[in-house]
Amino acid sequence: MATVYLLDSVKVATSTTGTGSVTVGAAEPGYLTPVEAGAVNGRVYTWRLDDGDDFEIFIGTYASAGPTVSRDTVLVSKISGTAGTSKINLSGKAKLSAVPVADYVVTPRQIREKLTANRTYYVRKDGSDSNDGLTNSPGGAFRTIAKAIEVVAALDISIYNVTIQVQDGTWTEAVVVNAPWIGAGTVTLQGNTSTPANCVLDVSGACVTVDGLGSRLTVAGFTIRATNVGLLAQNGGAISLGGGIVFGTCGAAHMRANGQNALVYAQSASYTISGGSQRHLMASPHGEINLFGATVTLSGTPNFSVSFAFADRLSFINAGSATFIGSATGTRYNVASNSVINTGGGGANFFPGNAEGSTATGGQYI
Repeated sequence: MATVYLLDSVKVATSTTGTGSVTVGAAEPGYLTPVEAGAVNGRVYTWRLDDGDDFEIFIGTYASAGPTVSRDTVLVSKISGTAGTSKINLSGKAKLSAVPVADYVVTPRQIREKLTANRTYYVRKDGSDSNDGLTNSPGGAFRTIAKAIEVVAALDISIYNVTIQVQDGTWTEAVVVNAPWIGAGTVTLQGNTSTPANCVLDVSGACVTVDGLGSRLTVAGFTIRATNVGLLAQNGGAISLGGGIVFGTCGAAHMRANGQNALVYAQSASYTISGGSQRHLMASPHGEINLFGATVTLSGTPNFSVSFAFADRLSFINAGSATFIGSATGTRYNVASNSVINTGGGGANFFPGNAEGSTATGGQYI
């Protein structure tokens, strides 16, 4: 099989302008020419041509006669053709390292926008995913939440916060975040924090899934209904509750932390439960739910057919100093398999329900 030689440390000057083949000049200080780096006639390389604010990324063929580089496949181009000395970089990973052509895929370098201020993206039923998402209008907003998440994932959010503002209505789109954001800021998926009944996530499956170590999302201003789990953090992902959350009817659980380092963070949150589920809090396996200091209001008398709080297989629920207003039916808690539910000494009747809880196989209820 033919091979491509990937070369490093190549940067040369050129006075070539326009969009034709590029004539190779002398090496820049501290760099090599293609010949010095071991380039062979006819081999294919990835080049970057810099000319002031202009740049181009293309795949070219080096010819020692001249010497020149042809512009065979242009990947990214912003060339005005102005006169002046340019620089050409031959990119690669290691000098004279041979790899099969079939295994080597050349892609343009992604240039991330780095935020310098907080930003809001809008999602509306009458929007379009071909919009930029920056204006709350049919011609500016996105149509899907998934598109907004994709756009945010391509940013360097730096220290700034991003809000994905979702229009009132019922949304049946499952929300998935499966990689960390670039930067330290917060990303919030927000509906109507004043009247969450007007903005509903009603999904077959899980409403919101945050999956993978370092992945994170804050959710605020929604009524949440799901056939499976309302908010699911798993495999190191983290979900935080913002204001204005109402949990309607869900299948398996309203909130679940599933897998090592998975976290649902509702510390000091205030939210409402208006519908039942098998479980309200589900940490299993190895998950953590932090409800410390939260205020939870139960509307009506929702039923929890397994238990209100459920921790299994080395999981942890911290509900110390939480306050529950209203009542529910069902078992108050189940804790097993060396898991811990901490109520801060709240006693056997701390969680809502009308049946006593249970511990098993090393589970601790404290």
